[in-house]
Amino acid sequence: MYFFTITATEEDVFILTTDGDVKFTSNSIAFLLDLMVRDDSVGAVCARTFTLGNGPVVWYQDFEYAIGHWFQKAAEHVIGSVLCSPGCFSVYRCKAIREVLTTYASNVNRATDFLTKDMGEDRWLCTLMVQAGRRIEYCAASENSTHCPETFDEFFKQRRRWVVSTLANMMLLLQQWTYVYKYNHRVSFLFLVYQAVLLFATLIGPSSVVLVICGKIHSGLKYSWNWNPVLTLLLQLMICVGFTIICLITSTKTQLTVAKILTFLYAVVMTAVAVGTALQISNDVNGLPGAEANCQNLDSLNNLRIDLEWESVAYLLKIANFPNKKEMSHYSDRYKKIK
Repeated sequence: MYFFTITATEEDVFILTTDGDVKFTSNSIAFLLDLMVRDDSVGAVCARTFTLGNGPVVWYQDFEYAIGHWFQKAAEHVIGSVLCSPGCFSVYRCKAIREVLTTYASNVNRATDFLTKDMGEDRWLCTLMVQAGRRIEYCAASENSTHCPETFDEFFKQRRRWVVSTLANMMLLLQQWTYVYKYNHRVSFLFLVYQAVLLFATLIGPSSVVLVICGKIHSGLKYSWNWNPVLTLLLQLMICVGFTIICLITSTKTQLTVAKILTFLYAVVMTAVAVGTALQISNDVNGLPGAEANCQNLDSLNNLRIDLEWESVAYLLKIANFPNKKEMSHYSDRYKKIK
């Protein structure tokens, strides 16, 4: 009988993290481990996550997961490093965790620490790994399914944690980009620019929605319901300020109720904006009367019409054979004043 002794280094010890409601197969784990053993600098590998559940909220998350969990992670994997390996189904290298464990387990001393450390623990851990020089990869071949929120209240609470955690960690990464760029050779300047653009687009997202609705950028309720853009802008600013005050002084139940009402109203408004903008684009393309592109040339068209009318009047005066040129000049002067 022969005995073989396999000596594993500390780089070959991994932790599989998963939630209790996640469905996966042994092949999914094998795909994750395959990427881990190829490169010792890889600190974690995440999989491709699908949603489980029924209802409109789940249907929306199907689209959201495809954008945020598939396309965005694939882009980060190609040009740099994935910034969040979700705790629902990922494999972490034990040595990589131990390297940042002291900082990861530190206490919350500031308000910003609460956003980074307590609102999204997995993203905070991945941020520390990237800062330490580790790379986090995405494996699309490894698939898993997780139960996502099916009610608005549960979904709203989850996204309120995820969004602020994402923004806080992205800001932290960009604030220390010189340090990260120096010690992590997988993080390129293009990757940092990509993250800066994503952060900027996220921050201006609410203001972009306000401008689209009020019609300041060739769209909005001005074309659908003929609302005044300035009044629409003021109304939305009042709604934003009012909802901010509600979030500061009222209970969670009241906040969720108001959020439901505003979500429904903005869904109706954005539908009207989309229809009105589509009709305006169709008018502009087809050159229909009333299109904005034609309205801009209305003055020149009116001037051309007046010139043609005056030539016609002059011709008729000539045909009428007025008794003298003085009377003809009298009618000519009167028409020029009208013009």
